[in-house]
This record gives sequence, structure tokens and C-alpha cells, in this order.
Amino acid sequence: MKTIKLSEKKLIYNNMNLLYKISGSLSLSIIVLISISNIQDCFSSSEQNNNLTIIFLYPESQGQANLLILPNGKSMMIDMGPRSLSETIIKTMNNYKLTKLDAIFASHMHPDHTTGINEVIKENIKIGKVYDSGVPYEKKEYDDDDKIDRIAEFLELVEQKKIPFIKVKDGDEIYVDPEVKIEILNPPDTPLGLGDSVSNNSIVVKLTYKDFSILFPGDIYSIVEEQLFGKNLDSDVLLLPHHGHELASSKGFLKAVNPDVSVVSTRKDNPFGFPHEETVERLNDLNIPLLELNRYGTLTLTTDGNSFDIYANYPSDNDSASKSTNVKLSNKTVKVFGNNTSEDIRSKFKLD
Repeated sequence: MKTIKLSEKKLIYNNMNLLYKISGSLSLSIIVLISISNIQDCFSSSEQNNNLTIIFLYPESQGQANLLILPNGKSMMIDMGPRSLSETIIKTMNNYKLTKLDAIFASHMHPDHTTGINEVIKENIKIGKVYDSGVPYEKKEYDDDDKIDRIAEFLELVEQKKIPFIKVKDGDEIYVDPEVKIEILNPPDTPLGLGDSVSNNSIVVKLTYKDFSILFPGDIYSIVEEQLFGKNLDSDVLLLPHHGHELASSKGFLKAVNPDVSVVSTRKDNPFGFPHEETVERLNDLNIPLLELNRYGTLTLTTDGNSFDIYANYPSDNDSASKSTNVKLSNKTVKVFGNNTSEDIRSKFKLD
């Protein structure tokens, strides 16, 4: 397996936008595009031309939120982030001309994964169904009342709006789009009583569209990762469990998933130091590239079910795009684009 660096780049386009391309083989190209426009302008409609789109939203405060637009035009979220992400969710939905969410999955009942949806519900945006692990939040000594109130508000809004609230478990399969399989790999039928039980009972979702798959493991720790061995974890993309915590993303788990690329949801200067150095070292040892939201901003992945592209929306205060990073070559096509709205690039990649 060959590893190359982004510093080995060739300038192929320059018109107020810098487009760098690395070609390690005929089967892979990785492209990084740097400019100041908003990548969401490139995707002006929920009509996806049979593509699956996954938007990893940059968390303004610590949290995780992922908006998915399915090939049939329906939309859903896997985690909804903290309260501070509400405006971003609404704005992103408007940019994609989305007027409802057909389903939302709360991986676990922590406010940094759920309460970003509160204001969305208050804006009378229709929510089809809520899927949850069924494990209630456990107040900790350091929790303030505001955190508890936000979770309570989420549950009250779901009840007020009469949104179906469905408990899921290992073995369940859900189809919001008949072509997209959503497999639930955790929690088991009887909730786990391990350590942080809310995190360890996170819903683990494997989403498959044709030959493409992605794993969303919530906030599980390595003790739960081990219990998932034996399941079909192999995925093209891995969203790192628990924001890159050192007690998650064990080597055995990473080998079982065997992703072409990993993504971690962190904000710049987060107080927890995510992703932890130990996790990054394990990824490096296995030659798995890591895309950090605190470095690249909101990431948008599009796939036709075979190859996939990833678009980056660099934060305005971030200059790390010029730094070198390791990239794993594979038999998949992985493209990482930066912000761009120029007509020639839109036309070339059929973004209209």
C-alpha cells in the first residue's frame, strides 16, 4: 500500500481558486480545492440524480450532526448536534431546498448529539420519525440544569408534535429509501450495563447504498467495539466513535471496519482535545487518512453507490489546508474538494 503526501501536488487550475491534484494510480485521485465561497451553493436542489449525499456539519461547539439526502430525494439526520447547530441545520436544509426530515436518528441521549434539532422542530419543519436507543440520559454530578432542560425540551417537542418515537436494537433494518439499507448493529435487545451506559448503548448505524457503505458508531467505547466483532463492519467511510476519544477506535475495530477514509466531528480548540493523539497514532499506523471537521470545516460526501467524492468547506480562520497529510491509496475513487462555485468546475463535476 503506497502512501503519498498532499505536499506532492500539481497545480492544474488557478482562477482565484487553487486546485491541487494528486494521482497515485489510475484508480484514485485526491483533489483539494481552496477558495472562499460556500460549497453548499454547488448543491442547489434536493434532486440528487440517484446520488447519496452526506453532510458532516461543522460543530460550532462540541457535538456531532450529519444530514443525509437519499437517492429518492428523502432526507434524514443521524445525530443532530448541540443547540448551537440549530441555525446551521435550518440554513443547510434551506440551501438544499429541504422542507422536512423523513427520519432522525439520535445515537444516544446526550445534548451534543440531539438538541440541535429543537429549534428545527419549533420552526415547524416536519419530522417523520425519531429513532432512539431507548436508554435515558443519566445526569452526572458536573451536569448543569440547562443541559438536562435541553434534553427534556427535545422529548417534550417530540411528544407535542406527535412524532413517532421508535426504539431500535441490533438486527433492525430500516429503509427510508428502498435502495439504501440502514442496519442497526447496537444496542443489543437488553441494554448494556458497561461504564458510560448511555454512550455505550449508542445506536451504531451501518448505511449501505449499492457498493458504498459508511459506519456511524455514535459514542461507543472500545469495550463495545469488541462486542461488534463478527458483524459485517467493513465500510468505505468511518465516522470515528466518540469524536476520536483515546478509549475508542481500537486497532481491532479499525481493522474490522477497514475504511478508505475516516472522519471525526470536532470543533477547533475543543476542551477535550479531540481527536486524541493515541487515536490519531492508531490511524496512522494503519494508513487510514483522517478528515477532521476542525481542520476542513463542513464536509459533503456524494456517491453514486460506487465511487465517492468529499467536498471541504474550510473554516475562514484555518490555514492548515496547505499542510501535508497522509493519504491512503485504494481501489476506490476519493476526491476531496474545497469551497468552489465556479461554473467550469460545476459543469465538469455536474453539480447543477
